[in-house]
Amino acid sequence: MVAYNPAAALRKREALGRLEQKEQQRLSSLSPILNVMIKAVKKATLGLSRDFAEVGQLQGVREAPERFLADTQAHVEKALIEALSTARPDYAIVSKLSGKKAAKNGSQYTWIVNAIDGMDNFAHARSDFVVALALQENKEIITSVIYHPVSSDVYFAQKGNGAFVMTPNANQRLRIGERNRLLQVLLSVKPDKEQLDLLGKAKVKSVLYNGCESLTFAQLATGQLDITLHKGLEIWDLAAGLLLVREAGGQVCTLSGKTDLKALLGNEELIASNLQLLPEIQKTLSKR
Repeated sequence: MVAYNPAAALRKREALGRLEQKEQQRLSSLSPILNVMIKAVKKATLGLSRDFAEVGQLQGVREAPERFLADTQAHVEKALIEALSTARPDYAIVSKLSGKKAAKNGSQYTWIVNAIDGMDNFAHARSDFVVALALQENKEIITSVIYHPVSSDVYFAQKGNGAFVMTPNANQRLRIGERNRLLQVLLSVKPDKEQLDLLGKAKVKSVLYNGCESLTFAQLATGQLDITLHKGLEIWDLAAGLLLVREAGGQVCTLSGKTDLKALLGNEELIASNLQLLPEIQKTLSKR
């Protein structure tokens, strides 16, 4: 047993206090709506690290109890909705678990909530999960936040103002990668034999899938991935990542090139990448 060291404990508290002070200073430079969103996701996930650690302890059994996992996700969503409803009571809400709550007083704004994107990863004690939140005005996504609780990284974007990641130490602007040949790319796609065969013939360098759509979009926006392919996404899987990628200089469109939100939520395959790679990947996947 390690003896309690008051001096070490004090130094740790002081270091945490300095980090919190820096974070508050950086938040103060952001718009009021981003402050609302970032504070909401952080407040809603205060107990999530503890739950994630508990899931890790359960990996020796056949599976983490379904009720525990369902309760964890429901708790995060409830806390998010409460925080958002308090801050902006007139806004509509669309969420993965609770469905849709109508707007009040003619508001044209809608919160789009995905409490834990990557729940299967969470259930297996894998850190590839995030909380995704977006704000829609009429039919357009205008603000997004993707929070990775394990690293404390916050990816955020506002329409026309760029995309950024807030780490515990700094804010960094996001710029999508500039690779322009399939031979160079790292691509993310949910396993699909026909797609993989075509990509193999095109000699794509490497293919992976992390099981968390919002995190995949965030990794694309940072340049850690070059292309992501999706199909059959719900709005809570797409909304936050869509704006992040576009504000980082990339594009999200259907195989036929449509970019409006309604088309992106249809049955056609989605492609997200930089503008140089889009024509090549569209051409490759159209050979079916």
